[in-house]
Amino acid sequence: MIPLPVRSAAGVVAALLWLPSPVAAADPCTPLSLKPLLAAPQAGDLFLRAGAATCDTLEIEVTAQDVPRLFTVSFDLSYPADLLKYDGYSMGPVLLQGPPHQTPFFLVHDQAPGVLLVSLTRLAPDTSVAATGSAGLLRLRFRKIAPGTGAIDFISGETSAIAERVVDSQGQIVTTRWTPGHGATVTVP
Repeated sequence: MIPLPVRSAAGVVAALLWLPSPVAAADPCTPLSLKPLLAAPQAGDLFLRAGAATCDTLEIEVTAQDVPRLFTVSFDLSYPADLLKYDGYSMGPVLLQGPPHQTPFFLVHDQAPGVLLVSLTRLAPDTSVAATGSAGLLRLRFRKIAPGTGAIDFISGETSAIAERVVDSQGQIVTTRWTPGHGATVTVP
């Protein structure tokens, strides 16, 4: 029989101290959040609702509730530029229905810090489509700049650079509601 070395308790503790310590888990973060102002959308409403959110980014979906004859949509939107930076967009499913012969045209222009000008349209020979239920027109992405709370909303009245409008494929204006209270409150932790 081979004798085993005898180790003291102090030697075992010293050896354990040399083992790598477990990596501490990263502190969990609080994602950005969006609280829509419109509690119960009705037919003809265009409004904002929350999309995906992380600790640094937030998607905001521009949504149509039961709006017929969508061909062209235009609006401007204010956001808190001291809290968020506009970071791009992605097409929603509404104008892609059909599917279209031509890819719809989407233009999102960051006109000034805190103001987006938006225009989206289908192209001929495609015709108008309908938003049935709550359907997304597009998703706007924002990146965190600083913590705080602020408003994101459609701009209307004299301060609006472009009219909030939905037009069908025949050039007729479709009756819709954009204000008051169709925006949202954003919280940036």
